Amino acid sequence: MKLSKKFIEENIFYLKTGKRHRVCYDELCKSCENECKQSYKITAIACPAYKPKKKAG
Repeated sequence: MKLSKKFIEENIFYLKTGKRHRVCYDELCKSCENECKQSYKITAIACPAYKPKKKAG
């Protein structure tokens, strides 16, 4: 899927470069149910809004 130039410009902080531009989040944010995701480029020390995703089953 080809991403539009506008999308790339708006989300450049979250995109990993390479053949495919993929949106990547911080490891802490990947395991959180909130929508306030941070880029993989940050170093998360603590997040006051962190809520772990509930596991099914």
